[in-house]
Amino acid sequence: MKKSIVLYMLILLCLEVDGQLFGDRSNLFAGFQTGVFAGGELFNHQGTVAPSFYANFRNNYGYVLKQSVVLSPCYSAGLKVTMLYSENWQSDRYSSYKGADSKIMAVLPTLEVHNKFSHYGLFNRLKLYANIAPVFGWSNTSIKSNVFYIKGNVEVNEVFIHDHFFVGVNAGVGSEFAFTNRFGAFVDLSVQEAFFRHPFFVDSRYTLLAATLGVRINLTKHKRFIY
Repeated sequence: MKKSIVLYMLILLCLEVDGQLFGDRSNLFAGFQTGVFAGGELFNHQGTVAPSFYANFRNNYGYVLKQSVVLSPCYSAGLKVTMLYSENWQSDRYSSYKGADSKIMAVLPTLEVHNKFSHYGLFNRLKLYANIAPVFGWSNTSIKSNVFYIKGNVEVNEVFIHDHFFVGVNAGVGSEFAFTNRFGAFVDLSVQEAFFRHPFFVDSRYTLLAATLGVRINLTKHKRFIY
Protein backbone atom coordinates (compact mmCIF):
# COMPACT_ATOMS: atom_id res chain seq x y z
CA MET A 1 0.00 0.00 0.00
CA LYS A 2 2.74 2.45 0.96
CA LYS A 3 4.71 1.56 -2.16
CA SER A 4 1.65 2.29 -4.30
CA ILE A 5 1.18 5.73 -2.69
CA VAL A 6 4.84 6.64 -3.17
CA LEU A 7 4.74 5.48 -6.80
CA TYR A 8 1.55 7.50 -7.40
CA MET A 9 3.12 10.66 -5.94
CA LEU A 10 6.23 10.22 -8.07
CA ILE A 11 4.08 9.90 -11.19
CA LEU A 12 2.18 13.10 -10.31
CA LEU A 13 5.43 14.93 -9.64
CA CYS A 14 6.88 13.88 -13.00
CA LEU A 15 3.70 14.89 -14.81
CA GLU A 16 3.74 18.29 -13.08
CA VAL A 17 7.35 19.04 -14.04
CA ASP A 18 6.89 17.86 -17.62
CA GLY A 19 3.73 19.94 -17.94
CA GLN A 20 5.28 23.19 -16.75
CA LEU A 21 4.99 26.03 -19.28
CA PHE A 22 6.81 29.36 -19.28
CA GLY A 23 5.46 32.71 -20.44
CA ASP A 24 7.46 35.92 -20.40
CA ARG A 25 6.85 38.22 -17.46
CA SER A 26 9.65 40.80 -17.58
CA ASN A 27 12.32 41.32 -20.24
CA LEU A 28 15.37 43.52 -20.74
CA PHE A 29 16.36 44.62 -24.26
CA ALA A 30 19.63 46.11 -25.50
CA GLY A 31 20.21 46.99 -29.13
CA PHE A 32 22.02 48.98 -31.80
CA GLN A 33 19.99 51.53 -33.74
CA THR A 34 20.48 53.19 -37.10
CA GLY A 35 18.17 55.50 -39.00
CA VAL A 36 17.51 58.31 -41.44
CA PHE A 37 15.80 61.65 -40.95
CA ALA A 38 12.99 62.05 -43.47
CA GLY A 39 12.74 65.20 -45.52
CA GLY A 40 14.47 67.02 -48.37
CA GLU A 41 17.71 68.94 -48.55
CA LEU A 42 15.86 72.24 -48.10
CA PHE A 43 13.45 73.17 -45.35
CA ASN A 44 10.58 75.56 -46.00
CA HIS A 45 9.35 77.08 -42.75
CA GLN A 46 6.62 79.74 -43.12
CA GLY A 47 8.11 80.92 -46.40
CA THR A 48 11.73 80.84 -45.20
CA VAL A 49 13.78 78.46 -47.33
CA ALA A 50 16.97 77.16 -45.73
CA PRO A 51 19.04 73.97 -45.69
CA SER A 52 17.58 71.27 -43.48
CA PHE A 53 19.62 70.50 -40.41
CA TYR A 54 18.61 66.96 -39.46
CA ALA A 55 17.66 65.68 -42.92
CA ASN A 56 21.19 66.30 -44.24
CA PHE A 57 22.98 64.14 -41.67
CA ARG A 58 24.37 61.09 -43.47
CA ASN A 59 25.41 59.02 -40.43
CA ASN A 60 22.88 58.33 -37.69
CA TYR A 61 23.48 55.57 -35.18
CA GLY A 62 22.88 54.87 -31.52
CA TYR A 63 21.84 52.53 -28.73
CA VAL A 64 18.58 51.40 -27.16
CA LEU A 65 17.76 50.02 -23.70
CA LYS A 66 14.26 48.88 -22.81
CA GLN A 67 12.52 46.98 -20.06
CA SER A 68 9.01 45.63 -20.53
CA VAL A 69 6.53 43.90 -18.23
CA VAL A 70 3.63 41.73 -19.42
CA LEU A 71 0.34 43.12 -18.13
CA SER A 72 -1.98 40.60 -19.81
CA PRO A 73 -1.74 37.96 -22.57
CA CYS A 74 -1.88 40.67 -25.27
CA TYR A 75 -0.53 43.83 -23.59
CA SER A 76 2.81 44.91 -22.17
CA ALA A 77 4.17 48.17 -20.83
CA GLY A 78 7.74 49.35 -20.55
CA LEU A 79 10.28 52.12 -20.52
CA LYS A 80 12.69 52.70 -23.41
CA VAL A 81 15.81 54.90 -23.36
CA THR A 82 17.54 55.78 -26.65
CA MET A 83 20.77 57.59 -27.51
CA LEU A 84 21.27 58.70 -31.12
CA TYR A 85 24.42 60.26 -32.60
CA SER A 86 24.33 62.15 -35.92
CA GLU A 87 27.31 63.36 -37.95
CA ASN A 88 28.66 63.87 -41.50
CA TRP A 89 26.34 66.72 -42.50
CA GLN A 90 26.29 67.11 -46.30
CA SER A 91 24.35 69.24 -48.76
CA ASP A 92 24.86 69.59 -52.51
CA ARG A 93 24.28 73.35 -52.52
CA TYR A 94 25.11 74.50 -49.00
CA SER A 95 27.90 74.15 -46.47
CA SER A 96 26.13 75.99 -43.63
CA TYR A 97 26.32 73.15 -41.10
CA LYS A 98 29.32 71.21 -42.36
CA GLY A 99 31.15 69.65 -39.40
CA ALA A 100 28.04 69.77 -37.20
CA ASP A 101 27.00 66.91 -34.96
CA SER A 102 24.00 66.07 -32.82
CA LYS A 103 23.32 63.89 -29.78
CA ILE A 104 19.73 63.03 -28.92
CA MET A 105 18.73 61.22 -25.73
CA ALA A 106 15.07 60.27 -25.36
CA VAL A 107 12.86 58.50 -22.81
CA LEU A 108 9.78 56.66 -24.09
CA PRO A 109 7.10 55.15 -21.79
CA THR A 110 5.86 52.42 -24.12
CA LEU A 111 2.57 50.54 -24.49
CA GLU A 112 2.79 47.35 -26.56
CA VAL A 113 0.20 45.08 -28.19
CA HIS A 114 1.36 41.57 -29.12
CA ASN A 115 0.17 38.07 -29.92
CA LYS A 116 -0.65 35.66 -27.09
CA PHE A 117 1.90 33.24 -25.72
CA SER A 118 1.28 29.83 -27.27
CA HIS A 119 1.79 26.52 -25.45
CA TYR A 120 3.10 24.88 -28.60
CA GLY A 121 4.27 25.77 -32.09
CA LEU A 122 5.91 28.85 -33.57
CA PHE A 123 4.34 31.40 -31.22
CA ASN A 124 5.80 29.59 -28.24
CA ARG A 125 9.06 31.30 -29.27
CA LEU A 126 8.03 34.12 -31.62
CA LYS A 127 6.32 37.34 -30.55
CA LEU A 128 5.02 39.95 -33.00
CA TYR A 129 4.15 43.36 -31.61
CA ALA A 130 3.21 46.97 -32.28
CA ASN A 131 3.90 49.81 -29.86
CA ILE A 132 3.28 53.49 -29.32
CA ALA A 133 4.90 55.93 -26.90
CA PRO A 134 5.19 59.63 -26.07
CA VAL A 135 8.75 60.92 -26.42
CA PHE A 136 10.56 63.18 -23.96
CA GLY A 137 14.06 64.06 -25.06
CA TRP A 138 17.14 66.20 -24.70
CA SER A 139 19.25 67.24 -27.68
CA ASN A 140 22.78 68.60 -27.81
CA THR A 141 23.90 70.16 -31.10
CA SER A 142 27.36 71.42 -32.00
CA ILE A 143 27.57 73.61 -35.11
CA LYS A 144 30.85 74.73 -36.61
CA SER A 145 30.00 77.57 -38.97
CA ASN A 146 31.04 81.06 -39.98
CA VAL A 147 27.65 82.21 -41.24
CA PHE A 148 26.62 83.60 -37.85
CA TYR A 149 29.75 85.43 -36.79
CA ILE A 150 31.85 87.60 -39.09
CA LYS A 151 34.23 90.07 -37.46
CA GLY A 152 35.18 92.79 -39.99
CA ASN A 153 36.57 91.07 -43.06
CA VAL A 154 37.82 88.11 -41.03
CA GLU A 155 35.83 84.93 -40.95
CA VAL A 156 35.75 83.50 -37.45
CA ASN A 157 35.12 79.78 -37.10
CA GLU A 158 33.61 78.94 -33.76
CA VAL A 159 31.60 76.06 -32.36
CA PHE A 160 28.04 76.93 -31.38
CA ILE A 161 26.70 74.49 -28.79
CA HIS A 162 23.05 74.40 -27.79
CA ASP A 163 20.97 72.09 -25.58
CA HIS A 164 17.23 71.93 -25.93
CA PHE A 165 14.28 69.88 -24.69
CA PHE A 166 11.78 68.34 -27.09
CA VAL A 167 8.62 66.25 -27.06
CA GLY A 168 7.10 63.96 -29.65
CA VAL A 169 5.50 60.62 -30.40
CA ASN A 170 6.93 57.28 -31.50
CA ALA A 171 5.24 54.28 -33.14
CA GLY A 172 6.76 51.01 -34.23
CA VAL A 173 6.42 47.33 -35.04
CA GLY A 174 8.77 44.46 -34.36
CA SER A 175 9.35 40.85 -33.44
CA GLU A 176 11.14 38.86 -30.74
CA PHE A 177 12.44 35.32 -30.97
CA ALA A 178 13.45 33.19 -27.98
CA PHE A 179 16.48 30.99 -28.65
CA THR A 180 16.48 29.62 -25.12
CA ASN A 181 14.36 30.00 -22.01
CA ARG A 182 16.47 33.00 -21.03
CA PHE A 183 17.91 34.63 -24.17
CA GLY A 184 16.57 35.84 -27.48
CA ALA A 185 16.84 38.50 -30.18
CA PHE A 186 14.60 41.25 -31.48
CA VAL A 187 14.25 43.56 -34.48
CA ASP A 188 12.25 46.78 -34.38
CA LEU A 189 11.17 49.35 -37.00
CA SER A 190 9.85 52.72 -35.83
CA VAL A 191 8.98 56.26 -36.82
CA GLN A 192 9.46 59.18 -34.43
CA GLU A 193 8.08 62.69 -34.79
CA ALA A 194 9.60 65.36 -32.51
CA PHE A 195 8.93 69.08 -31.99
CA PHE A 196 11.37 71.69 -30.67
CA ARG A 197 12.79 75.22 -31.04
CA HIS A 198 16.39 75.96 -31.92
CA PRO A 199 18.18 79.32 -32.38
CA PHE A 200 20.71 78.12 -35.01
CA PHE A 201 18.42 76.66 -37.70
CA VAL A 202 14.81 76.98 -38.84
CA ASP A 203 13.78 73.35 -38.42
CA SER A 204 11.11 73.05 -35.76
CA ARG A 205 10.49 69.30 -36.08
CA TYR A 206 12.08 66.12 -37.37
CA THR A 207 10.87 62.71 -38.53
CA LEU A 208 13.21 59.83 -37.73
CA LEU A 209 12.87 56.44 -39.40
CA ALA A 210 14.83 53.95 -37.32
CA ALA A 211 15.70 50.26 -37.25
CA THR A 212 16.97 48.49 -34.12
CA LEU A 213 18.57 45.07 -33.76
CA GLY A 214 19.49 43.60 -30.42
CA VAL A 215 19.27 40.96 -27.73
CA ARG A 216 16.52 40.14 -25.27
CA ILE A 217 17.21 38.82 -21.77
CA ASN A 218 14.38 37.35 -19.76
CA LEU A 219 14.32 38.54 -16.14
CA THR A 220 11.25 36.71 -14.78
CA LYS A 221 8.62 34.37 -16.20
CA HIS A 222 5.09 33.18 -15.53
CA LYS A 223 5.01 29.52 -14.52
CA ARG A 224 1.96 27.56 -15.58
CA PHE A 225 1.04 23.90 -15.39
CA ILE A 226 -1.07 21.55 -17.48
CA TYR A 227 -2.45 18.22 -16.28
